[in-house]
Amino acid sequence: MKNRVTVTIAGQEYTLVAAEDVRYVQRVASHVDAKVQEVLDGAKVSMVDGAVLAAVNIADEYFKESPPDHTNLVSL
Repeated sequence: MKNRVTVTIAGQEYTLVAAEDVRYVQRVASHVDAKVQEVLDGAKVSMVDGAVLAAVNIADEYFKESPPDHTNLVSL
């Protein structure tokens, strides 16, 4: 069953559709909101740049916790 969950990230409301539990989706959104706010509070960047930088920070945390399979990475 898919759940529709309305969350607020960086002052914007988003309705997410997910198979996961409502509380889980809210927890994920809260984490993203905190990361975006952390970037926006620490630098004078646009909302879009703040979201991208927050995504990079979240990906960095993820990869440090569980190293990726490097066979699928493309060289830049």
